Amino acid sequence: MPVHDLGYRSWGGVVRGSVSRVLAIAETGCRLALKSTWVKRILLFAWMPILFWGSGLYFAEQTLQESTSSLLERSSAERAMQEIGREIRGEVLPLAVANELDFMPGSAALAAALQDADSNETRRVVWRWLLMTYFRYPQAAAMIFLLGFVAPGLVSRDFRSRAFLLYFSRPIGRLEYVLGKLLIPAIFLTFISTLPALALYVTGLFLSPDLTVIALTWDVPFRVILATLVLVIPTASLAIALSSLTQESRFASFAWFAVWMLGQGAWFAVLLSQAINMDSEPDHILEMGGMKGWSPLSLYMALGEVQNWVFGFDELKNVWPSLLVLVVLSMVSLAVFWRRIGRSIHS
Repeated sequence: MPVHDLGYRSWGGVVRGSVSRVLAIAETGCRLALKSTWVKRILLFAWMPILFWGSGLYFAEQTLQESTSSLLERSSAERAMQEIGREIRGEVLPLAVANELDFMPGSAALAAALQDADSNETRRVVWRWLLMTYFRYPQAAAMIFLLGFVAPGLVSRDFRSRAFLLYFSRPIGRLEYVLGKLLIPAIFLTFISTLPALALYVTGLFLSPDLTVIALTWDVPFRVILATLVLVIPTASLAIALSSLTQESRFASFAWFAVWMLGQGAWFAVLLSQAINMDSEPDHILEMGGMKGWSPLSLYMALGEVQNWVFGFDELKNVWPSLLVLVVLSMVSLAVFWRRIGRSIHS
């Protein structure tokens, strides 16, 4: 029978649920992104800082165990002398830590924990501080570069190739398309932030002397997950929205890096102006908390401030402007993305 005599035939397959469609879109986007050599390199380098932070956790645990065991093995007189020594060192060691790490958030709380004779409280603060700095410094930088390579082409390629005709000719709705595209950067960010942080936490459990450390640090995994959401939602929303505004991925990539550089440049300019007006050093301005109200100028600083609060090193009353900026940015980015997809469907 000739092909043109076949006509239309009914399809006998099974239509899967919305979750399968979302996962199919995300899987396709991840496979395309992993074809880039640079993406693979960034994923590899993003796991390397865990060696440095893991060594810090190892030395912290070793120090706590040695101090506790030596105190238990000594006589009562020797214990008293050691307590006096701990009090003397308590005035010097935290001060040294504060001086060396004063540029990092939570350094005052860390110094206070080191001064505290309670090893349990010290362990709790040290673990949270290490994971907080891990999120704020190496993983934040890896996130910027990773999304700069992965996200710009996720939607712009569909606009340029008219792939929407293929997507929406199938039983795929706008919500499924949006969720599928957002899931792609979320998967990559989870791989470089949540998984290494949880691996670092599990490593700390194995290095601890007993299982009582679980009762002391049970909240750390939940803080890691919440910090991941703080990192993923605004950044993935912004990256996808920028990709949907143009058909050229290089323009979206330029806009992505420009947002981070201009915001950080504006924050740094305010810091320098305050240092000049107050005739002080920039580090001193940061120690005094003089830049708290200016954190929303920089997306990087806003993320850092909210993550400080998540890990318990700041109060909500100090970080709510940054939190508000992240919420508004996420809502506006998602609204732009949703509108752009809607216009493409009806065009």
